[in-house]
Amino acid sequence: MMTTDNTRSLIDWKTRAWQDPAMVAWYSGRMTENTGTDQLKNRLEIDLCTQYACGDRILDVGIGTGRASLPLAASGKTVAGIDSSQAMLDECARLASAQGLQLDLRRADVERLPFADADFDTLLSLNVLVHFPHWLQILPEWARVIRPGGRLIFDVHSLDNMRAALGREVSEDELKDVASGNYMLRVATEDLLAACTEQGLALVALVPYGAFLGGGNRNYLLGELEDRFYWRRFFSWVAKDKALFDFALFLEQRLVSRLSPMVSGRFMVVLEKRVDSAHNAACLESIRRMDEQLRQNPLNLQAIATLAGVSLPELRHELAAQLDGALRPRRLLELLMTAATGRLSPRELLTTDWARRFENIAARRTQDRRVADLAASIYTATPAVSAALVSEGVALGEGMEYFLVEKILTRALRSFTGVRS
Repeated sequence: MMTTDNTRSLIDWKTRAWQDPAMVAWYSGRMTENTGTDQLKNRLEIDLCTQYACGDRILDVGIGTGRASLPLAASGKTVAGIDSSQAMLDECARLASAQGLQLDLRRADVERLPFADADFDTLLSLNVLVHFPHWLQILPEWARVIRPGGRLIFDVHSLDNMRAALGREVSEDELKDVASGNYMLRVATEDLLAACTEQGLALVALVPYGAFLGGGNRNYLLGELEDRFYWRRFFSWVAKDKALFDFALFLEQRLVSRLSPMVSGRFMVVLEKRVDSAHNAACLESIRRMDEQLRQNPLNLQAIATLAGVSLPELRHELAAQLDGALRPRRLLELLMTAATGRLSPRELLTTDWARRFENIAARRTQDRRVADLAASIYTATPAVSAALVSEGVALGEGMEYFLVEKILTRALRSFTGVRS
């Protein structure tokens, strides 16, 4: 278990980590380059900040390069930002100047904000609180500078997700027992809402996101699919294929965001500065019901739709529009449906026409697998057969099975046409 001294050391290490100008330059470039899932993550987070920010005065805590608040400043909001790194503030000022924007930038600590009480309408903070274990001490200071009725917007990692993915309890002390550079804060929904009630904050939204992003988190819905190299290789196309990017964004915003923090490793927290313990208790009960439904059947869409207020017929038609004429989105959905075999029927999710297509794909895949297993087993059936299919020490059976699979599929089963005979 991490001691008080170790906790302080972790806080200090995390505070200093981004003060190196070279690291800041790398981070600034990473916010604009389109590799891996960076742009998908940025889009999800910026859209959520834009959606939930209220009022005209915005404070960005741990502003970094300003990726969350520069769009708000460009829309006419008055933006202030703090960061412990002067190098980060300098880079943010440079980027703001290039867009003709002026921000009030100050070097300060996340738990000691240099502003008066109730000075802002919204405080937002991206990828900051996840680095610090003392969030219960930080939260009151953030609430202090927000006016009554104002909002706090920040992201954290989900302890509920980690517990569901591992299938066991995980304590906060266990999470702290890592090297400083590997520490990430994970918060349980129940603990978060208890802290909100204590601090006079009411829940507006808990929005899970990043189900496809990885980053040390597991997607409770994907299961073992995330362990497959072909999945990571395929999903890397999100950086280059606009149709795949748009489809992943659609799945995140239309489906993942409607579920509970148990389904994804990261979630956005939106709080309002007002006392409403009954509302927080009702929200917690609703999340618990959804968690229980997800545990019983993670992909029971009808039950999830009822809890989340989604129209399944409308969703089916939206999915059909996303899939029409787009190759990689179809492949993405096929992989997701394969991962959900036995838990999700194509007819639950898709229109009749698309359901038939995916059922046909699944049937052919199953047939291919069985034929391949048969072909591979023939030359190893008995020692005599195995010995007969060896020439000068080279096993010939493994090469023959490919041709055998083709013959079985095309001639015996007539599964395919247009293949050489």
